[in-house]
Amino acid sequence: MARSLKLSRQVTATLNSQARVLFDIHIHATSPGARGISLLSSSGDGGVGDGNPDPKTQECFTNDGRNATRFVPIFPAACPYITAVGGTNHVPEAAVAFSGGGFSNYFPRPWYQEAAVGKWIKKFPQDKYKGLFN
Repeated sequence: MARSLKLSRQVTATLNSQARVLFDIHIHATSPGARGISLLSSSGDGGVGDGNPDPKTQECFTNDGRNATRFVPIFPAACPYITAVGGTNHVPEAAVAFSGGGFSNYFPRPWYQEAAVGKWIKKFPQDKYKGLFN
């Protein structure tokens, strides 16, 4: 069984009440998985940045009052117990350029993703996106 979630929010909110809501949703997302239910959520429509490939001129800002330049993932897709689903187009099928993604600022990367993510990160020039994700 699968369940699609239709809500999303950038995950840099640091106010205690907002962070508490995010963690409550995260905790409740573990229960369906234990019963064999998959939770799916849109990865978002804006990518993790502003679409500009040059990190020196990125205009992706946190929404926590600091306006720091940072890749901002979307919640609940950033929760490790929810599968983020991005968009595709064309034949042959390819990921759309504006689909979201990113690295959670609250939850550590699951151990079973370390090899795949490490291999993917090595495709980029060293330090190109340093400081824009955890």
